[in-house]
Amino acid sequence: MSEYNWYKIFNLTEFTALSLVSKSYEYDFETLGLREILVTKGNTVGVVFDDVFLSLGLVNDEGYFAFEDRAVFLQTATQDVYVGVKIES
Repeated sequence: MSEYNWYKIFNLTEFTALSLVSKSYEYDFETLGLREILVTKGNTVGVVFDDVFLSLGLVNDEGYFAFEDRAVFLQTATQDVYVGVKIES
């Protein structure tokens, strides 16, 4: 997990309590600038970040799911959801 910079975007408990199917969040990333992140709920909660869909339903034993240099992480104790940007080596 250390190969990503992680940024807290939303709290899963608060999001699922909303009567919304989706919600957009904006975050100003250090290296990427301002980005819109779309969070949706259906059978599972998913995050669209830089045109990549990251599903919380696919989170591995380490608590995250990664695809195409982007990742989503669920901190189970607090239900906070983070998106990750892969650190270029």
